[in-house]
Amino acid sequence: MSLFNELKRRNVFKVTIAYIVMAWLVMQVADVILNNITAPEWVFHVVLLFLAIGLPFAVFFAWEFELTPEGLKREHEVDRSQSITHHTGRKLDFTIIGVLVLALGYFAYDKFVLDPSRDSALVEATTQAVTEQATAEPEATTEPDKSIAVLPFANRSANEADKFFVDGLHDDLLTHIAKIGSIKTISRTSVMPYRDTDKSLPEIAEELGVATILEGGVQRAGDSIRINVQLIDALTDEHLWAETYDRQLTTSNIFAIQSEIATAIAATLRATLTPAEQERIQRVPTENMAALEAYFKGRQRLMTRTSAGFTDAIEHFQQAIALDPNFALAYVGLADTYAIQGPTTGLVPQEQAAKAEAALEQAFALNDGLGEAYAVLGLVKHHYRKDYAGAEIAFKRALELSPNYAFAHHWYGLLLLFDLGRPDEAVIQFQRALELEPLAPSIRNTLSAALLALGQVKEGLAHAERLFELSPTYPEGYEVHGNFRATLFGELDQGVRWLSQAVSLDSGNPDGTGSLGLLYLDLGDVARAEYWLKQSIAIGAARTLPNVGMALLHTYRDEDDQALEYANRAVQTFPLNLGDPDYHRKALSLVRNAKLKADRPAEARSLYQTHYPALLNDDEAAINVRNLIPATNLALVLTRTGEQDRADDLLDRSLAFVKGTQYFDYFSGSGITAVQIHALQGKTDAALAALRQATDAGWRRYWWYHAEHDPNLDSIRDEPEFQAMMDEIRTDMAVQLERVREMERNGEIAPVPEISVAE
Repeated sequence: MSLFNELKRRNVFKVTIAYIVMAWLVMQVADVILNNITAPEWVFHVVLLFLAIGLPFAVFFAWEFELTPEGLKREHEVDRSQSITHHTGRKLDFTIIGVLVLALGYFAYDKFVLDPSRDSALVEATTQAVTEQATAEPEATTEPDKSIAVLPFANRSANEADKFFVDGLHDDLLTHIAKIGSIKTISRTSVMPYRDTDKSLPEIAEELGVATILEGGVQRAGDSIRINVQLIDALTDEHLWAETYDRQLTTSNIFAIQSEIATAIAATLRATLTPAEQERIQRVPTENMAALEAYFKGRQRLMTRTSAGFTDAIEHFQQAIALDPNFALAYVGLADTYAIQGPTTGLVPQEQAAKAEAALEQAFALNDGLGEAYAVLGLVKHHYRKDYAGAEIAFKRALELSPNYAFAHHWYGLLLLFDLGRPDEAVIQFQRALELEPLAPSIRNTLSAALLALGQVKEGLAHAERLFELSPTYPEGYEVHGNFRATLFGELDQGVRWLSQAVSLDSGNPDGTGSLGLLYLDLGDVARAEYWLKQSIAIGAARTLPNVGMALLHTYRDEDDQALEYANRAVQTFPLNLGDPDYHRKALSLVRNAKLKADRPAEARSLYQTHYPALLNDDEAAINVRNLIPATNLALVLTRTGEQDRADDLLDRSLAFVKGTQYFDYFSGSGITAVQIHALQGKTDAALAALRQATDAGWRRYWWYHAEHDPNLDSIRDEPEFQAMMDEIRTDMAVQLERVREMERNGEIAPVPEISVAE
């Protein structure tokens, strides 16, 4: 008998058909039931998987077994003359027909009776207008992407003073939705500019990169509150869901409403809401209405990022804590304020860190599941304590709990870029932060800088141009772009142009004025360099960059005592901000130079023992972005102290890092570190070849320092080829300086007071 006939005799084909038809019907029924109970999508996937796995088993049993009057028997045990497979086949025929009738009936019911938006969770949440549409046959629509922007709520209260309360509710609701990891939620900074906008929803959605928009309004009257919201498909302008909540004004009701809205949005977008996320969005952080209102005010003042705003925020958060000592979020807000206020306060960095840590300790004791708290902890560990491993653990926990917290991604990216030497991962974090905060200038600025540093010039410049388009008055963008034009491309004239724009927008920023002065120093315009560097130190005498700038100015003039005084100050000011490590390393090198020049190498060694102990205490300390320059500089110190083997080891490992990594020195640019290493190794030809490559690639920053004052290059300084390359750069600087003069005469950059343009 042929295989086909045997399969037919054993009813294998009929069993297969019956199984497939029955499985299809089970899938349809499961889809309805699981949607009605708002089960997560993975449950349906599990059902589908089991049905698929069952098919080969059904085929196997049809082939291997036969149903007899005595029960199920293996097929080879049944006498062919006694087989009843024909009767079994007839039963299977009727079964298939019956199941097909049920399937066709279900299909007709689904097609002509039910509305595709029949999920009970959605029906309970829809308004009467949506309910009336349920009787009509709906048009076929595609499911919106799981992304949302919550526009600022309208204040429909009679009292204009309720605006802060409405904004606080909006911010808090946005935070609730952001806790759902499967929904991309745009952060507050990027949605606030759309208050009272004339732009259409599709325009807003395109600019923010979302598929849905949530609009709403709040009316507060006495002890009652009304909140109405509507979720809109931005592409079709169709209302996906809407609801109005009329409740007594209590904190429990407010947080309950927020939880209900977040849950309904997740159901509408068919987003996965885990039990842990459900628990987090249902938690009531305070029962005290006055404490909640004080917290709202604190958050709003914190977002201004001004010195006055920080002072007010601390006061409001402390008031909220006094009203409710168990209000964990108020402690987080207080810690956040202390951690990020930076140079706007008279507190020294370690005092800021201590105050932030004390507030975080209280927050964690009350609730250890707040992603915002772990983000601030990571910032403190990174920025103030230099505990990079601990900072990474904290940031990862923050993103686990609050995956849509844009600044947690941003701060983690800064750690990866500047201190962990993992720039590719940093870019991923910056890109995610920008998705969540597309209008935040600081995030786009950092992403632009990171891409430029990685050599992705086209992409980096594109983000810079977009930054200037979206935030034309954001000074730091011009500052960073100007420094990169100078450091990455050797275009110091363009660097002056961009930094002049930054200074005109924010003349009170000591880093901006200091950076501009250092560019003029590289160009050889000492008068303008001195003007801007003195402006910088007058504004920010306690900061690193202004002190390094003054130290370099005096170094340029061969005024060693004054240079050392400012370099020591720069070493002592660290840390004050995330940009300072580069200048701190430069300050260390200037102090090292003075110690070596005075023939006190042991004191220079002690300096590195204090600031980079791992390089001396651990023979296998990894060379990375943050310690490459100190390791190179330390090697010369160790040579002078008679520790040549250790010096050689540091140089070998430093060179391996430079060759194996797309390394970029944020202070001096690409290439010069390799020149220093080869020179210290006594490899003159390799050092000169590396210098030729760096010079041709555009290295110009601090060229005069390396040409005349860098002891790392002593072994090649008298080489004719070295001198010839320095002459090339000197000529290029004169040409670029003349272009700067022309820009000044044409009014493209502001002239320096009391210094003639023709000078």
